[in-house]
Amino acid sequence: ACGKNLSTDLWSTMGDQKATNYALRAPDKATFMNLVTEGQPPAPGYFVYDAILNRKDRELLDEAKMPAAMTYPQVLEAIDAGAVLVDGRSPEEFALGHLRRAVNIGLEGRYAEFAGSV
Repeated sequence: ACGKNLSTDLWSTMGDQKATNYALRAPDKATFMNLVTEGQPPAPGYFVYDAILNRKDRELLDEAKMPAAMTYPQVLEAIDAGAVLVDGRSPEEFALGHLRRAVNIGLEGRYAEFAGSV
């Protein structure tokens, strides 16, 4: 996970955060760092790479420039060339049938973390 005790609020104010955020009550930087990192798992292997990408300016995603859907033979060719096929269905649906060599990472739960690790 990317943090702990994360709010579901879409926005907040500094005043609200100072009044309600446990970590902002820390008296100094060292205490703050200990509070927010205690019990956190190590960052996944892809984290540094993604953090660097996230700092770069990029064009907004343009759906008109999206790649065309692949045909079945193109998918098989891509897999043979080393691509990883991620099947986002539930494990139950995946168990009923899937393409050989597909990796099941259901969209529920920790999808982003697991998909990033693949």
